[in-house]
Amino acid sequence: MVIFFRRRGNPALVINLLGSEPPKCFRSPSYTHFYGHGVFSEDGKHLFATENDFENGAGLIGVYYTDEQFKQVYEFHTPGVGPHESMVMPGGRTLCVANGEILTHPDTGRVKLNLHDMPSSVVSINSRPSKLLNKYNVPKALKRLSLRHMDIAADQTVWLGTV
Repeated sequence: MVIFFRRRGNPALVINLLGSEPPKCFRSPSYTHFYGHGVFSEDGKHLFATENDFENGAGLIGVYYTDEQFKQVYEFHTPGVGPHESMVMPGGRTLCVANGEILTHPDTGRVKLNLHDMPSSVVSINSRPSKLLNKYNVPKALKRLSLRHMDIAADQTVWLGTV
C-alpha cells in the first residue's frame, strides 16, 4: 500500500501490510507534489502517481520503479491540471486519468487558484511511450465540476465522480 501526502515535502509512504518490515518513504521531485492517488502497473513493476508540476501549472504522472528505492524513472503530462485519480485500463498500457483542473501551489496551501476557468477532463494516455489517446472535457455549463474519482467497469466503461 502507498499513502501519498499532498503537502510540501512531497512524501509518500510504502507500507507492506503482509510483512513485518518498516515503512519506506520516497519523494516526488522538488518541483512537484503528489495529488493523492497512484496505481500500480499490471505487472507491479511500476507505480503511476498523479502529481502537480506547480512551477509550470501542469499535471503529471510520475512513474516510479517499485524496487527498494521507489525511484522515479520518467514522467509525462496528463495533459491538464490537477490530475487526481488514475487507473490502468485492461491490457495494462493505457492510463485513464481524471483531471480535476483545480490549480494549486504549495506556497498558497489549498487555495484554488483558477476557479474562474477550470475545464475538468478525463484523458486516456498510452503510458509508454506517453501519447494522448483521447480527451473528454466537461461541457462549459459544468466547467466548475471537478472530476476527481473514477472506476472502470468490466465492459471498460469509465465511471467518474466529483468531490
